[in-house]
Amino acid sequence: MPIEPLTPHQIIFAHPIDEAPYNLLRYVGTDQGGTHLYAVHDLSGKQVKPHAGAYEALKLAQGISPAQCWYCPPETPLPEHHRDHVIPRAHDGRNELHNLVIACPAHNTSKRELSIMDCHPYAGRRYMEALHAHISRVAKANAIPL
Repeated sequence: MPIEPLTPHQIIFAHPIDEAPYNLLRYVGTDQGGTHLYAVHDLSGKQVKPHAGAYEALKLAQGISPAQCWYCPPETPLPEHHRDHVIPRAHDGRNELHNLVIACPAHNTSKRELSIMDCHPYAGRRYMEALHAHISRVAKANAIPL
């Protein structure tokens, strides 16, 4: 059973990186406190968690389909992982899905309060490219000309 295609509304709240584990999450709504909630699916499309905040949902999805550290060279083993804030919490970065990437402990702790662009320009550029592609998907799904 493949994962259902995203609705235009779900595309808005999807992660900019359109690959597993990020794309195993589906926006389902917002709780009374304003936290966006996501259902977590496995690779076959079966829902494994009905709703969780982005931080927890990404952790669960990483357990289903491990991603590489966003900052390490490809194929670098990732025995454990953190969720890193693209815009650090110290600079008002939130636990929103679009503000989280998978990182190895060394990169996450060394980045500290720096933004992704300040700490790792190449990784920052890759993220900006993913964000640009995401904005294009949002515009297309919602029939907004660019």
